[in-house]
Amino acid sequence: MSEYWRRLRYLFRRRQLDRDLEEEIQFHLDMRAQANGAAGLNDAEARSAARRRFGNELLTREHARDAWGW
Repeated sequence: MSEYWRRLRYLFRRRQLDRDLEEEIQFHLDMRAQANGAAGLNDAEARSAARRRFGNELLTREHARDAWGW
């Protein structure tokens, strides 16, 4: 029964959950880019390397939504 309520709650809170997920992904990308910058990469290279290491952002979002949804 708790699974049902969790999914129902997701339907009503989807926008907030999507914003939270966006913030979480951005936090991880920023932290990795900062670490890359400290390792000697310039800003553009550091951000690019962070995105490569993170992987497919859209796929990550879809996996999270699948876990929340029906």
